[in-house]
Amino acid sequence: MDNKFPIFKPNNSIFIFTTGNLLLIAIIIITKLNEIFNSSLLLKIVGVIIFLISFLFHFTKSFRYKKLDGKFDGVLIFNEDHLMINNKKIYVDTILKIYIRTTDYDGLKWNSIKAYQFNKSNGTNNLLDIITKDNYKTKIFFQMDYMQQEYLKPFVISLLKNNIISIEQASEILHLDEDYKVNLFELELNKKALD
Repeated sequence: MDNKFPIFKPNNSIFIFTTGNLLLIAIIIITKLNEIFNSSLLLKIVGVIIFLISFLFHFTKSFRYKKLDGKFDGVLIFNEDHLMINNKKIYVDTILKIYIRTTDYDGLKWNSIKAYQFNKSNGTNNLLDIITKDNYKTKIFFQMDYMQQEYLKPFVISLLKNNIISIEQASEILHLDEDYKVNLFELELNKKALD
């Protein structure tokens, strides 16, 4: 099913050996060695090469694709009238407070004016923070593919119908940042209200 999202448990490591971090360390080391050895020609050449590689990686957004620092443990499912966290079913009418952040997708495309290419991501920074009326609290990260964002819509509409979130929060969750998308969503919402 497309409304299933893997739950991600981050390790919260202080330092991860990524290409970006290693290139930054190399630039710092070459700079310090240049200071110590009075700017030898070889160190200057190596420094310029590492700087150009770093610039190229930054320019093409290659640093955006992060190494997974954690593990997948369970499944989050969004349905129209409830959500499931592993085997725990939480109905919309039992939700007291909810915050959903869906800003990180695997393969998210940015506007070509704002970015140089596809904005790659491992998609694990999406967040669900929930408090129910029976005082159940949880905060989980989940992985999401760019195409799966559409499958949140029935759940978000149920949250709106039960006055748990506002239309602005719904627009933020579903990324309805353009007026015509907001208008289409409101039309769909009104149509469902009439049914």
